[in-house]
Amino acid sequence: MPRDDSNKGGYKSPPKPVQLDAPDYINPDELELPRSRRRNNKSLPMIDTETAPPPRGASRDVPPSQKKPPRPSKRHASPPKSRRPVSRRSAPSFQLNPKVKLFSILGIIGLTALAIVIILITQIFTDNAFAVYLDEQHVGYINILPDMDSERFHDMAVGQLEFNLGGVDVIVNERLTLRETRAAVQDRMALGEMLTRLTTPQYGFTYEIAAINIFVNNNLEATMRSMADVQVVEHQMQSNFAIDGLTVRAEFVEDWRLETRFVDPTNFVFDTIQDAVRRMDRQEGAIVSYTVQSGDTLGLIAQRFGILIDTIEMHNPGITRTTVLSIGQSLQVYTTVPLLNVRSFDYTSQSQEIPMPVQQIHNPHLAPAEVRTIQQGRPGEEHAQTRITRINWEEVDREVLDSIVISEPITHIVEMGSLPPQDENGDD
Repeated sequence: MPRDDSNKGGYKSPPKPVQLDAPDYINPDELELPRSRRRNNKSLPMIDTETAPPPRGASRDVPPSQKKPPRPSKRHASPPKSRRPVSRRSAPSFQLNPKVKLFSILGIIGLTALAIVIILITQIFTDNAFAVYLDEQHVGYINILPDMDSERFHDMAVGQLEFNLGGVDVIVNERLTLRETRAAVQDRMALGEMLTRLTTPQYGFTYEIAAINIFVNNNLEATMRSMADVQVVEHQMQSNFAIDGLTVRAEFVEDWRLETRFVDPTNFVFDTIQDAVRRMDRQEGAIVSYTVQSGDTLGLIAQRFGILIDTIEMHNPGITRTTVLSIGQSLQVYTTVPLLNVRSFDYTSQSQEIPMPVQQIHNPHLAPAEVRTIQQGRPGEEHAQTRITRINWEEVDREVLDSIVISEPITHIVEMGSLPPQDENGDD
C-alpha cells in the first residue's frame, strides 16, 4: 500500500475545493470586488452557488415550500417613531458698525444731492419755451409744443385772423417765427392766448383783406367785403324777375364780372348789400330798336315807351307825324332800361294738342262750292317738356326738349268741287 505523504507530520491539508459549473444567471464578474477592497491582495473564497442569492434582475424558480412570506407593507407596519423635536433658535441679530452706518447715511444724502444738482443744471441749460417774433419784434413766450414749427404756427395765426374777420381772405405783412429759449413759468402764455394777442391791432399783424369788385359791362358798380355779400346781391337782383315754382336758372344778360383785390381795411369803405342792390337796380337811358307791328302809329309807340313823338322823330331822320309806318319797319327809340336785365329759364311739363292735318282732294264731278268729307280727322295729344326763356318776365323763346306722343292725329280728308277746265278762248 503506498504511503500517504499528505498526513506526514500530523498535518492535514485542506480539502481541495470542488469546481462546480456556475448556473447561467451568475456572472462571475459581478462577484469580484474592486481591487481596492481586497484584503492583502488575496483571492476571494469560492461562493456556494446553491446558497448564494441570484443577482439583481435575474429570475429564479423557488419551490412554494421555500418561499418566504411577504413582508408587511409600511402602511400596516407599526406606527412610526415620534420625531425628535427640533428646537427653534432665534436668528442672531446683526449689529451694524456705527461708522459704517454713518457712512451709509452720508452716501445716500450725497447721491440725493447730486441728483438734485443734475436736475437743476438740466433745467438751467435746457430750452423750455418758444419766443414768438413778428419779423424782429418780440411778442411773447409760449410753451414748447410737439411738432410745432414757425410755418405751422404762422398758418394757425393767419387762420385765426381770417376767422375773426368773418372768413375773408387775408394777406399779412409780417412773418411769424418761433425761437427756442428759456422763460419763467409766469412769462409763458397759453397757445390760445398768444393767438388772440396776434390778432389784436396793438401787438398783432398788419394786414390787407380781400375786396370783391363787381363790374357791369366793364364799369365798376360796387365793392363788397366778402364773396358771401356778393352772392346775396346777385340773388336779390335775379329774384326780382324770377317766377316762383318755375324758374330753375337765371343769369344776367349784361357782362357781370367779379375781380378780387386786397385793400387796407383801416382806410377803405365797403359798400353794403342795400347800397349795391339800389345802385344796380336803377334805370338808364338807352336807344333800343323797335320793330313796327300791325296797327302801330307813332303816337302808340311813344305812349308804350313813355316818351314824346318828337323824341322818336329826333332819333329817326325822315320820320314825321304824317309818315305812314309799314309792318316790319325798324325804329330807333330812346327809352330807359334797367342796368341789369335778367334772363331766366323755366321748365314746364304738360300735355298739349298735336294739330290735325287736313288733306283736300279736288273732284271735278262736284259743284264748285261743294265740299264732301271723306275721312273725319281729329287732333292728337302729346306730353311735352318745354323750356321757356324769358327776359325780365317777357317770354322770348319756347323750345320743346322732349315729347311723348299719347295719341297720333288722324288726317281730315275732304273732296272739293272745282270748275271745269277752260280753253284759251274762254269756252268750255
